[in-house]
Amino acid sequence: MEEIKFTDGLAVVAEGGIPQIYSLIMLQLLALIRLPKLRTFCHQENSVTNTLFNQKVTFLSFGILEIVGIEKCRKIWHDKLTMGSFNKLTYFEVKYCDKLLNVLPFDKVEGLEKLETLRILECELNNWTF
Repeated sequence: MEEIKFTDGLAVVAEGGIPQIYSLIMLQLLALIRLPKLRTFCHQENSVTNTLFNQKVTFLSFGILEIVGIEKCRKIWHDKLTMGSFNKLTYFEVKYCDKLLNVLPFDKVEGLEKLETLRILECELNNWTF
């Protein structure tokens, strides 16, 4: 599996220059485990970066995120995330993701005020930015 595509159960919103934002309004837990070919959660035309979550996706009720064994991804979050995309995240675990350049861009830290647990295991990160 290289990407995840979805069409049902979404709220589609237009916001400042971004034509569509897909809001997964009921999703509370997401576990992406042993998907070595996964490159992105929401496909974006002409994208050259290997970013798992781009600016097109928001998770409004999201509490738990587990990312394990994703080998193609270099970044988890896009540099231009929509405000409130992950602000309810309480538990975040990254394991066996050796291609990651960083876990979290420094300017996104303030958006994770509810984060209680951050676990990073067996990752050869090039940049330990939190």
